[in-house]
Amino acid sequence: MRVRLPSWLIHPVYLALINILFPLILLVVWPLLLFKEKRRKTLLPRLGFQRYPVLQQRALRPVWLHALSVGELVSILPLIDALRSRMGDRPLVVSVSTLAAHQLATKRLKDKVDGLFYFPFETALAYRRCLARIQPALFVLVETDVWPGYLGHFQRQGINSILVNGRLSQRTFRSQHCWWSLFGPAYDAFEAIHGQSPAENDRYLALGVRPEQLAVPGNLKFDAISPGRETGGSEGLHRILGFSPGDRILIAGSTHSGEESAVLAAFKGLRETFPALKLLIVPRHPERAEEVYDLALDLDFKVARLTDMEIRIPDVVVINRIGYLSRLYPMAEMVFVGGSLVRKGGQNPIEPAMAGKPILLGPDMSDFPEIAPALLEAEGAVEVTDSGEILDQWRVWLEDPQLAARVGANARATVARHRGTSVGFADAIAERLAHPAQSPPS
Repeated sequence: MRVRLPSWLIHPVYLALINILFPLILLVVWPLLLFKEKRRKTLLPRLGFQRYPVLQQRALRPVWLHALSVGELVSILPLIDALRSRMGDRPLVVSVSTLAAHQLATKRLKDKVDGLFYFPFETALAYRRCLARIQPALFVLVETDVWPGYLGHFQRQGINSILVNGRLSQRTFRSQHCWWSLFGPAYDAFEAIHGQSPAENDRYLALGVRPEQLAVPGNLKFDAISPGRETGGSEGLHRILGFSPGDRILIAGSTHSGEESAVLAAFKGLRETFPALKLLIVPRHPERAEEVYDLALDLDFKVARLTDMEIRIPDVVVINRIGYLSRLYPMAEMVFVGGSLVRKGGQNPIEPAMAGKPILLGPDMSDFPEIAPALLEAEGAVEVTDSGEILDQWRVWLEDPQLAARVGANARATVARHRGTSVGFADAIAERLAHPAQSPPS
């Protein structure tokens, strides 16, 4: 059921609540936030107390790309490269919302963009300071994170906005459909909406987006790793991790609570037949590494952490740092992609697919409604529902390496067929900069 209050009423109420209630809530929870590094380091910048890029001396106003978290940031790396060759001297700035994304962007984008900053909250002080410093010619939102207040501000100031790689989860669809009086004007502010697939564009249409706003769909995540790059750096890691040339390596990537125990149980069963088998576990959130380490210890494995290889020849290695998966996947014989055995929507399977690895996916890949079905249909991945099925399928592939190689080749070919979105989106952005449309009326 939609909330049908008029937008002219609900938007001021929404902004008033943000500016009144948020500071009050912050005063209450502030002591608790100090104990969490990711909150402690991001709160003040997102309240507007950060150093913004100095762009006022530039002849051209910048393009502002916003990527919520690590996944969105990784997906825009090829887009940034494509934009640089099309934008000339126009500045390009990037914002993120999480500490992990900011740390990764600092490493990967240092020489590619003209500024990096945290996306501010919708409090008046934060957004006014940000817009006064950035003054964008175009705002490009990547995938999700629709803030009604910001998009309304952009619209009133004549700043055009577009959404690329757009994604609507079931939960987001339900909530935004219900509160359409709040989110409808936000979507109206987009000059164009590029969903991740034709099906995603249809979901935006069902949500209430105007048909003329829908543009050519495409998924940036298919371009997130370049062919040939997936092998770089793996050789040195192989030695660091204490593995021998004859070891057969399994990887559980981007795992969540509840998944590591299932993978470890399957691994324990396999080790009876394949004693040279090794397991790498990469928790989605590195701060959970100690928890995963203890799970492996409880099963009597020799366990090591990437940052503390006290066991010279480990059975299990827990990766407690971000940014390693792209170099680890080429080492594996097969891969389990996390976030899918529990209700987390799944994590990105493209990197292991591009590395040519046979992939196991849990039943919940709802955050990747185009990628996961394509891999399953092409027989580049297999769906599993529990520890027993993980064990059984990994055993099939370990006993038949030729079958495993065919599945991995199917996965790689599936990704190759869907590449090229970054160039298409860069062309669309460049075209809108060259021929800007009037911002839709507020």
